[in-house]
Amino acid sequence: MFAIVLLSMLLAPSPAAAAPLAGWLVTAAFGSAFAGSAIGGVITGALSLGISIGASYLVSSLFGQKQAPTQQEIKTTLRRSIGARQHYYGRWLIGGHMAAAETNNGSLHQIIALGAHKFHALVSWRLDSRDVTLDGSGWVTSDPYPASTVKLEWRLGEASQAAYAEMVATFPGIWTADHRGDGVAHCYLLTNGVDNEEFHDVYPNVIAQPAGVFETAEIYDPRSGTTGYRENYALYARDYFTKADGLQIDAAYVDDADFSTAADDSDGLVTIKGGGVINRYHGAFNHSAEEEPRDVISRLITHCDGRPVLKSNGKIGFSVGVWREPTVVLTDAHIINYEFSDSGGPLRDSNEIRLKYTVPTGAWPTVEADPWRIEDEISEYGVVRTKSIEAYGVQHHNLARRLMKIAAHRGAPRWRGTVSADLVGLRAWDERWIRLQLADLDIDETFEIEDIAFNLDDRTLQITIASFSGAAYEFDPEAEEGTAPSVPDDTPEPTLTAPAGFAAVGGVVDLGGGIMQPTIYATWTYPSPRKGVYLQLQYALTGTTNWQAGPTVPVTATSAQITGVADGGVYDVRARWAGVASSPWATVTGIVVTAYADPPPTPTAFSGAVDEETGEVTLKWRTPNSNLFRSSRVYRGTLTSFESATDISGALYGAPNTNETYDDSTTSGTKRYWVVAENGSGKASDPAGPVLVTIP
Repeated sequence: MFAIVLLSMLLAPSPAAAAPLAGWLVTAAFGSAFAGSAIGGVITGALSLGISIGASYLVSSLFGQKQAPTQQEIKTTLRRSIGARQHYYGRWLIGGHMAAAETNNGSLHQIIALGAHKFHALVSWRLDSRDVTLDGSGWVTSDPYPASTVKLEWRLGEASQAAYAEMVATFPGIWTADHRGDGVAHCYLLTNGVDNEEFHDVYPNVIAQPAGVFETAEIYDPRSGTTGYRENYALYARDYFTKADGLQIDAAYVDDADFSTAADDSDGLVTIKGGGVINRYHGAFNHSAEEEPRDVISRLITHCDGRPVLKSNGKIGFSVGVWREPTVVLTDAHIINYEFSDSGGPLRDSNEIRLKYTVPTGAWPTVEADPWRIEDEISEYGVVRTKSIEAYGVQHHNLARRLMKIAAHRGAPRWRGTVSADLVGLRAWDERWIRLQLADLDIDETFEIEDIAFNLDDRTLQITIASFSGAAYEFDPEAEEGTAPSVPDDTPEPTLTAPAGFAAVGGVVDLGGGIMQPTIYATWTYPSPRKGVYLQLQYALTGTTNWQAGPTVPVTATSAQITGVADGGVYDVRARWAGVASSPWATVTGIVVTAYADPPPTPTAFSGAVDEETGEVTLKWRTPNSNLFRSSRVYRGTLTSFESATDISGALYGAPNTNETYDDSTTSGTKRYWVVAENGSGKASDPAGPVLVTIP
C-alpha cells in the first residue's frame, strides 16, 4: 500500500521533479527487477509524461492547450521535404504529404503519403475541392475531367501491399516493385495534359490536390477482444497509451475494465435537437509523431472530458465525462486544514466559451459553434471574458455545446482550493469526484479532484479540488444545443453564369474585288464581369466535338467574329467566361455560313450539237458578266423537268463573260441538257435550257 501512496508524487505539478521520482516509485510498486527492465523504463517515462495530466493538467487542457492541427491543414496536400508521421482516428478528409513527384511526356505522377498506419476503408475522393467519381480502373469520370485525364489509386497501409504498376512501367530503374510503402496509407495520382482552353477548369490549382474521406485506424476494443474500426474516444486513448508512436505502455499495465467502462460511456446515446440520437463521445482525432505526448493527451481529453489516472492497482485507468455520484466522503474528522477561494461571479474565469469543430460534409469546414454565454453575468458585470477551445475532431454541434457547458461549469467553481487530509484521504486516490463536508464553511457538496500529492514529512495528502456537480452533464438539447452555424455548400463549379445574351450568326467579310470571306459574328450583352476573367469562344462543325479556339477577345468587348470557317459549312459556336473563374457554356447550334447570298445571273447562248459519227454531244454557253460568278455546272436528263436531271460535270470553274464548252459521251436516245452558274458559296442561278439532242 505504501508504494501506491508514493505514486501520488507523479501528480506533482513540476515535470522536472516527476521524472526522477518515477523510477523510484515504479521500483516501490513493482520491484527493482521490473524497474530495470526495458518495459520498466517505458512505464517510467510514460508515467512522467502522461499520467500526471489526469489531474493537474485537466483545466489547462480545456483552456489553453497547444494549438491543434486544423482541418484545413489535414485536408490539404502538403509539399515538404520530410513530412511528420501522421496518425488518425475516426473519419477524416485527408490530403496527406507529397512523398514523390515525377514527370514524363507532359504527365505528372505523384505519390502522396496519407497516414503512418493502416486505414480501414476509403469512403470517397475529392479533387481540388470537388467531389469526384472513379471508374473501376481509377480514372476520374466526373465533370470537368476529360476521359483518361486523371487517375487515382490508393493503398490502405496493409503489412504487404503492391507497388503502383503505372509508376513501375513509366520509371523503370527508378521505381520498382519493391516501392510498396508497406504499413503506410498512400495514394497515386496521375494527371495528364489537357488543351489550353480546358486547363483552368481541369487544374484550377495547377498541380492537382487530392483529398480522400477515410475511415482510419483500426483499434483494439477490450470489451470484445477484437480489433476493428471504431469512433470511440476512450478506445482512442487506450490505443495511444499502448502503441509504438504513442506512450508505448505495455497493455498489461492498462486497466481494461476501466477503459471498457469509459468505452461504454462513450458509446452511450444522447438526444440531439430536433430528434434523433448520437453517441455521447464519438468523433475523430489525429496527432503527429513529432508532438509531445503531453500535448496529444491534452487535446484528446478535450474531446471527451477525459481523465487518465494511475489506479491503486498500479494500472492506468481512464474515464470520460459521465457523472457518477462520489462514493468517497471527506468530513471534518479527516481534514487537517484547508484553504478556499470563491471563483464564481465576477471572479469567474470566463463567461463566454467558444469552440471550433469540424463539419464532416462537403469540404469539411472548420466552424465555430454557437457560443456558450453566461448572459446574466455578462449583463451584470458588463464584461465578456472569452475562453476558446480547439476541438477539430468534434464532428457534431451537440457534442461541441456539451463540452462548452462542461467547460463553463469547470471555469467558475463556487469553491476552489486545497485541503490537507489524513491517510483516510487515500480513498480519494483514483477517484474523480469526492463529497466534502466542512461545518465551518457550511459546505456539503461535491468536488472535482484537480491534483493530489502525498507529503512524506507528515504523511498527509494535499488534495486540490474545485466545486463540481452532475449539473455540468445535464443537457436539454432543445434548450441548450443552440443553433449550429450555417455551412455553405461547396463553391459551385463554375462560379459565374453563362454570358448573357449570347448570339451567333453567319455572315461575310468583303475583302474587295468582289471577294467575300465567310465568317461567324458573335455578340453578348456585357463585357468581362471581373478582373482576370475573359470571354472564351470556340466553334465546331455541327455534329462533331472537335472544338476549335476562336479569336482572343478583349475584356471590354461585347462582340467578335470567327474567320477560317468553310463557305457553306454548318457550325456550332459556344462561349463562356474563363480565367480566374469560369462559367457554363452558352451555345448556339446550326449556324449556316454563306459568303455569297445572291446567285449569279443565268448563263446565255446555251446550245448543243451531236457528232453523227461518234455520238458525242458538244455543249456551248457564255458565262454571266458578274463578279458573283465562280463556276458552271451541266445537268442531263430524259424528262422535261430540270429537277429530275443529274449533275454530269461537277463545278466547272471559269471567268465571268467568257465562252465555255463541255463534251458529253452517253447512250443513244433523246437527251435534255441544262447549265447553271454558281457563286462562291455554291448558290446556283436559274438554269439555261433545256437543249434537246437526239443521239443516234
